[in-house]
Amino acid sequence: MARCQALNKNGQQCGNQALPDSLYCRVHQPKEEEKMVIIKGPRTVRIRYKGQGDYIVASFTFSPSAREQEVPERLAEFLLDEEPELFTLADRED
Repeated sequence: MARCQALNKNGQQCGNQALPDSLYCRVHQPKEEEKMVIIKGPRTVRIRYKGQGDYIVASFTFSPSAREQEVPERLAEFLLDEEPELFTLADRED
């Protein structure tokens, strides 16, 4: 079985086993209603990833070679609030 693809606040990969047919463990598996809110968001925001390894969230993969991406506004708000050491708005210099 594969490891959970979520990263902790230190940028380390979660040590839990991923659920069958999922990239994430039971702790990091997005709830179905959270997925729907993110997908339905009509506005997008460009954010920049500041981490060292890969960071996978929803259907987006951030990495040192893919630092900036347009993501739904709700996902951007979540990442900027929950992972401020890893994400910033793309138009800001941090």
